[in-house]
Amino acid sequence: MKKFKFNFFKKPQVILVLLTLICAGTIWLSSMNQSVSAPLRTVAGIFVVPLQRGMNQIGTWFSEKNQERISLKDALSQNEQLQKQVAELQAEQAQHANDDDEISRLRQLLNLKETYNAYPTVGATVIMKNSGNNWYRKFMIDKGTNDGLDVDMNVIATAGLVGIITDIGPNYAIVTSIIDEESKVSGMLRKTLDTCIVAGDMSAIQDGKLRLEYMSNNFNSDVDNTVVTSNVSEKFLPGIVIGKAVDVMLEDNKVTKTGYLIPAVDFEHLKDVLVITTKKQTLSDEELEKIQEQLIEPSTSEDEVKETKPETSTEPSSEETTKPTEEESTQPQTSASESSSEASSEQQKEEQSSQASSAQSNGDESSESPVADSIQADFQAVPDEE
Repeated sequence: MKKFKFNFFKKPQVILVLLTLICAGTIWLSSMNQSVSAPLRTVAGIFVVPLQRGMNQIGTWFSEKNQERISLKDALSQNEQLQKQVAELQAEQAQHANDDDEISRLRQLLNLKETYNAYPTVGATVIMKNSGNNWYRKFMIDKGTNDGLDVDMNVIATAGLVGIITDIGPNYAIVTSIIDEESKVSGMLRKTLDTCIVAGDMSAIQDGKLRLEYMSNNFNSDVDNTVVTSNVSEKFLPGIVIGKAVDVMLEDNKVTKTGYLIPAVDFEHLKDVLVITTKKQTLSDEELEKIQEQLIEPSTSEDEVKETKPETSTEPSSEETTKPTEEESTQPQTSASESSSEASSEQQKEEQSSQASSAQSNGDESSESPVADSIQADFQAVPDEE
């Protein structure tokens, strides 16, 4: 015979009845007198209140952590946005700085072009330089024969002479700067026109200097120590600023001087240059004289011109001063012997006055061309440029 099993708690009706009875009992207990329900509330407080407090603390902790998570997420989002803004501002600032540098370089080139407006120029950009150090000893520019350039054309930048083109192609040119050890430039002081040779020296350029050679003992850089290219240079055009003469000292032989030159160009930072499209060999003497008057002679100050004017003012010659006495001496005399003696004396005076005037004129000519004589003498003494 099969056993019958009845599970009482599997019936939903039974569970509903039990819950109803429990609720009813709870209501009944709450409606009882305080004396009867007080112990029950005490027992319930002992167990329920700590549990409720713990649940509140756990809920508060989860709530705070959730708020912190939300705040951190917002902060990270804001930080990312701020970093993007900072990057954009930095890029704009760098672009503005580059624009300012480019504007400054272009302004310098424009001023340089106006300074040397006697020469036609073409702008170019440095695209490559020699390896091994930071100095632009030899470098390449982005212009060549297609742009009208040629070997031996002078290159300038910033405030003066950079170098000369030594090799060229259709769309490029190689420039050898004046700091190269094989470079020698014939120069002279802008005011006194005392000549010298500016020699490249990679050791001296580490201190920002070049060597000055073949200076005579009368080389005077106290008036103006600006050195420009000489008019006796074979390849370099006259009047281009090379730099400032410093530390000029008399050698032990008491005949020549040595010194250094601070170049007008920063040979550590070159980007844009100007190429003079006229070569020294193609200019006539008249054109060179005009250029020399424009670039070299205007350097003389007005005060010096005023000071030199009284010296160059013409004074009455001895012939003019002696003319009245000669006229007085040529007055007719009564006796023939006296007239003959006076005629002979007059002839002697005329010979003396003519000799004096010729000596004076010779002195004026020599005073007008001492610079040319000194340049010619120094040019014969210095070696050929490379």
